[in-house]
Amino acid sequence: MVKKFCSPAYAYAEWREPARQRFWFDVKDLPQGAEYALEVRAVNCWGKASAPLRSKLWKGLPGYAEVAWTEVVLTFDDASKGHIAVAAPAMEKYGFKGVFNIITDKIGRPGHLTWDDVRELKKRGHVICSHGKSHVDMVKLAKEKGDAAVMAEFTESMAAIEKETGEKPKYFCPPFVSYDEGTERMCAKAGMKLMPAPRKGFHSCDTRESFAKYLDSLIAKRPVKMDLLFHGVMPENGWEPLGEGVFEACMQELKKRVDQGSILVRDAETFFGK
Repeated sequence: MVKKFCSPAYAYAEWREPARQRFWFDVKDLPQGAEYALEVRAVNCWGKASAPLRSKLWKGLPGYAEVAWTEVVLTFDDASKGHIAVAAPAMEKYGFKGVFNIITDKIGRPGHLTWDDVRELKKRGHVICSHGKSHVDMVKLAKEKGDAAVMAEFTESMAAIEKETGEKPKYFCPPFVSYDEGTERMCAKAGMKLMPAPRKGFHSCDTRESFAKYLDSLIAKRPVKMDLLFHGVMPENGWEPLGEGVFEACMQELKKRVDQGSILVRDAETFFGK
């Protein structure tokens, strides 16, 4: 029987120096001869606790177990055709799912996903989210044309996605990562949750080596959460597209670190919240 040991200790995530934070648990004090799974929760500097994080099972023998704190989510902006031709198959090959942030006015245009593609992604377990109706800076739009124009971007993109997929999107990815309290409030009023997490984009200059180096930098800075963002994932398709074969090579590097227990790839709800 596996016993779940709930630690009374809390790992305090210091906001300014996350790289210094580590959590090690000495199992020598536990009764020997059983199997345990260590469950802990991280508490950030605002006092908010994370979802439980569990280490791998181990025999109750003297030693240490390190809890993996690095959490990532895979997101894709702008609905490029490569997202279904390259990104989805490569992720699925290594056991990952993606979050696809679509611009509804661009669906069906040359070089972009069709609604059949969007439905297929959803059918295969990926998450479809709104990136707006026309990909505009929401803060700038509010200043220039007022709140009604901003609400139209939210509601019209939501309505199109619901009509074509049968489900309202839960999340809104703000174009240009531009949002403020007002746009966030309107987003919630429209019925979606904003994605405010830190994002790291990968573009045409990136390679397998640069992606691997970035993952290792995240591991060194844990505890940390990062949205790994992709636009174009195959040559000549999408904004700043990756080179031939680069995206799958990146997924290989990610899978390697997941198998090592260094990185956790989260689904949308776990990463962005319900």
